[in-house]
Amino acid sequence: MGKMGKHHLIDRLLPLLAVLFVLDILAVFRGYWWRDTYHSIYWSLAIIAIINFIFPKRHFALRIPMDILISILVVFRVTWHRQPELVEHFSERLPIIHPFMEITIGVVLVLMLLERLAVNKRRLAIAFAIGLLILTIRDSFSPLRLWLNIAILVILFLIWHTLQHYRALDSGTFTKLMKRPFAAFAPAVAVLLCITMVGVSLPHGPPLLEDPYALWKKSRGEVIPAFLGDKGYVNTNSNLVTTSGYSRDTSQLGGGFNYDYSAVMSVETTHKGYLRGETKSIYDGKGWIDNQDLALSEIIKIGEDLAARNEPQAQYNEVVQKISINEKRTFPVLFVNGIAERIEEYVQDIGGSQREEPRLQPLGAGFPLRDYNWDRNSNSIIAFPEVDPIPVAHYAVTSKAMIIDTEGLKAAESSLDAFAEQNVLHQFYVDVPEVVPARVYELAETVTAAAKNDYERALLLEQHLRMNYAYTNLPDTSLLTGQSQDFVDQFLFELQQGYCDYFSTAMVIMARTLGMPARWVKGYTAGINEQDQLMMNSNPYFQEQWEPSTSGTFTVRNADAHSWVEIYFEGYGWVPFEPTPGFSIPQQYGSQQQADDLLLELLPSSEPAAESETATVEKDWTLTDKQKRMIWWTSALLLLVIVAVLLWYYRKGVATNWRNLRYRSYTSNQRIVEETNRLLKQGKRKGLPFSSTSTLRETLQKWKEYYPALAAELDELLQLFEAASYSKLTMTEQQVEQARAIAEKVKLQWKK
Repeated sequence: MGKMGKHHLIDRLLPLLAVLFVLDILAVFRGYWWRDTYHSIYWSLAIIAIINFIFPKRHFALRIPMDILISILVVFRVTWHRQPELVEHFSERLPIIHPFMEITIGVVLVLMLLERLAVNKRRLAIAFAIGLLILTIRDSFSPLRLWLNIAILVILFLIWHTLQHYRALDSGTFTKLMKRPFAAFAPAVAVLLCITMVGVSLPHGPPLLEDPYALWKKSRGEVIPAFLGDKGYVNTNSNLVTTSGYSRDTSQLGGGFNYDYSAVMSVETTHKGYLRGETKSIYDGKGWIDNQDLALSEIIKIGEDLAARNEPQAQYNEVVQKISINEKRTFPVLFVNGIAERIEEYVQDIGGSQREEPRLQPLGAGFPLRDYNWDRNSNSIIAFPEVDPIPVAHYAVTSKAMIIDTEGLKAAESSLDAFAEQNVLHQFYVDVPEVVPARVYELAETVTAAAKNDYERALLLEQHLRMNYAYTNLPDTSLLTGQSQDFVDQFLFELQQGYCDYFSTAMVIMARTLGMPARWVKGYTAGINEQDQLMMNSNPYFQEQWEPSTSGTFTVRNADAHSWVEIYFEGYGWVPFEPTPGFSIPQQYGSQQQADDLLLELLPSSEPAAESETATVEKDWTLTDKQKRMIWWTSALLLLVIVAVLLWYYRKGVATNWRNLRYRSYTSNQRIVEETNRLLKQGKRKGLPFSSTSTLRETLQKWKEYYPALAAELDELLQLFEAASYSKLTMTEQQVEQARAIAEKVKLQWKK
């Protein structure tokens, strides 16, 4: 009874450890899976863990459909509470549970696989090595910090390994230890605490052994990306992948980046909008460079109006915003939605180090800013050159955001007559370097051939880039031929894919080739507020029926760093444009209908009505390559499921026929020996005691201690094995079937 009691408790604990093991590794998907995905997984695994604890010996054939059914029901429950009024029929819920259902079922199947795999110490070590490899790779090549998860994984492995060890001991050991748990586990806990305290107390130093990835990078002469603080990228190299975030050095555009979803600031605003940082006007074929000679700097005083240019025909919305910086950090600019009119409040953190508690110092009304100045040309609040600003805790700004008047802009010219007296300024806003080839000019002319005015030309350039080039944060630079030395030309004719810096730079230069003054703007998108985030995480399929918030508090992340375009129109000033597909500037139109009609008018027209209708019908019945692949994979998966179901239904007959085919050349004696050896291998996989140096009699004697109810069957199998192995008798076919039946009965008892 002692042995049975011991195994009964361990069999209840091991599935719980498997659940914790899987949940710990799922941290690698943080930032990619939606909140409801995690809720579905957590609830499913919690229910399954409770069932496994109560019924530790569920038959595997029963457990698979049962656990999958639990997962499906949980997914329905988790996603059901989101806008139920939009759903009239149960079938309409089915698309909503995608991809929550597939991911949850996949995790449940991985849990089952882990439990079937880690039945002994060696296999458990393999599972631990795989999990550790997943966590360490994800930690090294992403902004995620997973050291706590790695530590938890090690602890789970040690506990699991200990239970496996106790399982292999004699019958009384575990029972005796459980009577004195403090004496059993206190020494181990004390040793771990001592090691941890020593490790934490030691001074930090460089590693004695360098990791293989760093050695490989150095051997190729490449710069190793280093993550510090909030895991921002330190070394800049266009050939390597960086992380997203606001960077002032834009002299070398290109390469790719990984998204960093860490928060930068929160913005409480009356009008949602892009946060302008600074503008660049000088392009040299590789990137955007600064020229301090263009700046018209003025002192900023708290509560006093800034000298912003007033355009006679433009109309604006007043925007009141309060921006709070999440961590103690400095920025080269202060971010504002639209054009700043005055700084209402400014609080800086004069604390010394990063770890020091904040020491807030508000600046009173009329107090001049010592770190930042107002640049009238770029409409930006920029830090003084060669000055390291004091970190800002939060600041409040009143600004103005332009209301887009499509009819008025169509009548306006895109020129800089108002700046005619500033020849240098005019030159840089329309300048195109000689490195830009003629085909860029020709493409701009072709794209805007149908335009009747400058505003339509700008819209056509914007839509051409949005509709004909692909957005990706990791462009395939192997497509570059090396023949062109201009960044814009490479993007338009070779790469034809990229992120915001590619699209915005291309539009600025193409607009300048048409004589339109344009400049490059960088900052952050509007971010997302808690209500919008909840909607996106829980139910992305209702996004088209849901209007995002236009005011409130928004969280801005490093991943929201962005660049866009501004083109100057007489009487209106600098008008923003968004050429990057998938992004949209939250701005107000004087007439939304006029703006929509203008875009429809400018987009390529279709064929005459009759031909268009026929083409539409043909298009509806023509499958795209993606749809064809989807049908093929769905059919293949369905066929695979059907075959699997048939094999499962006729598994006994298939197994019998396979054994008969495989052992057709064996004698009856050899088949009995083979059946016994197969049972020994399966017992070893199940974790029962087995040693290659022990005889069958010794092994089965140990097994009878685990399963006393099988003592008679194991003795009978032992007699058949010894007769087949050591006697001169020829075993009959009936005895072969008897040995096979005993083996099947033992396996069936193991599954209970």
